[in-house]
Amino acid sequence: MSQLTGDQKRVKVLENVARKAGLRIVYGRPRIRSGACVYRGRGFVVIHKDSDAAARARLLADVLAEQELDDTWLESDEVREAIAEARERASG
Repeated sequence: MSQLTGDQKRVKVLENVARKAGLRIVYGRPRIRSGACVYRGRGFVVIHKDSDAAARARLLADVLAEQELDDTWLESDEVREAIAEARERASG
């Protein structure tokens, strides 16, 4: 069994936070754009299945930056920082 890289671990943690926030994670086909959407009243995050872990982590952080999150869901300082950086990117 292979070890997860730092970005892969970050993706797993961000996926958990997204699920706790009520978002469903979907890995899409190459013709599907990545991003957040609402379908039948439920929030989704569509991630291109061929994207690397760093791109997945950035997308998840960007989507989570737009959510109102309970601080208890943010499992680590690293996740808090990723979301804070995404909020900064969105505002600047």
